Amino acid sequence: MTDAERKLVYEQAADWLLELEAAPKDAGLRQAFEAWVDAHPLHAKAWSRVASTWFALGEPLEPKAVGHVSAPSKAVHRSRTARGTIGPSREASIWRRIPVRGRVASGVFLALTVLAFLPFAERLQHDDYTTGIGETHLVTLDDGSMVYLAPDSAIDVDFTPDQRLLHLKRGEAFFDVNKDPARPFKVETDHVTVSVVGTAFDVRLSDDSLAVEVEHGIVSVHNNAVSGLEQDDLRLTAGQSVSIDFESGKADRYNAPAEMIAGWREGLLMVEGVTIGDVVDTLQRYKSGWIVFGDQKLSEGRVTGLYDLRDPDRALNALVKAHDGKVTQVTPFLMVLSFK
Repeated sequence: MTDAERKLVYEQAADWLLELEAAPKDAGLRQAFEAWVDAHPLHAKAWSRVASTWFALGEPLEPKAVGHVSAPSKAVHRSRTARGTIGPSREASIWRRIPVRGRVASGVFLALTVLAFLPFAERLQHDDYTTGIGETHLVTLDDGSMVYLAPDSAIDVDFTPDQRLLHLKRGEAFFDVNKDPARPFKVETDHVTVSVVGTAFDVRLSDDSLAVEVEHGIVSVHNNAVSGLEQDDLRLTAGQSVSIDFESGKADRYNAPAEMIAGWREGLLMVEGVTIGDVVDTLQRYKSGWIVFGDQKLSEGRVTGLYDLRDPDRALNALVKAHDGKVTQVTPFLMVLSFK
């Protein structure tokens, strides 16, 4: 399932919420909603996320409106058993039909906007190794190489007699690779492939960029699908790093002290000239709930600094302060970043 299809499912779930809230006694509407939930496992997962956000904002749904899947826990249970295919897109868009709801109107709009455009943490595929929000994990591979998974990250491992291939599906990982010239070690994403023989390096993947930092050894970064990238193969040595923007193809090289590479293993994040949006993407993996921008231009500001991942709230305040920004806690599950 593509990200566009997942995005559509979340938009449909938000549409259902508004229609059920507006007509809680419409039996036909309830029956159609339950059929939609049963049509695909992701439908129930999306409904659980949207409904949970609505509850958190203090707007309980009418129980009759959602029948036996009104509670998020039940929706999640159904997601494990429901089967089917995703139905056709419904024409009405949530953005044209959100009613004004006084004290929670802006919070609801922002929360549902986030749900519709999340990188879809509710994924259908089963990855070999995953971590949750705020969780790290050390994996020892069959060849003795080690992988340190950052929070909210996932990898698949595909070892053969001829190669050692890992797929970074999301998030960030630090790789400490045992040398084996007969079997090159590759880390693959949709956009680039990082190849080594024996070295230690970090790969950080977000929706719109990728960064590679080398602690020791030599790394080759091969372009798979980044249009406009000046070089198809980039060579990095110890202390060198590169950040690649997928949209523009721009590759920014920079140097970082070896002891600070993958500093997240010690609870620290060091950045140089990156956007606030990229830093927020990283901090989101350490904090439950949602972080959104009330002013999108704020996300484009660039920062250089050292942030404490053990205290994401403090890091967020320090992050936006440099650009005259502020953090507003709308609910325990929703933070909004905007200019003062």
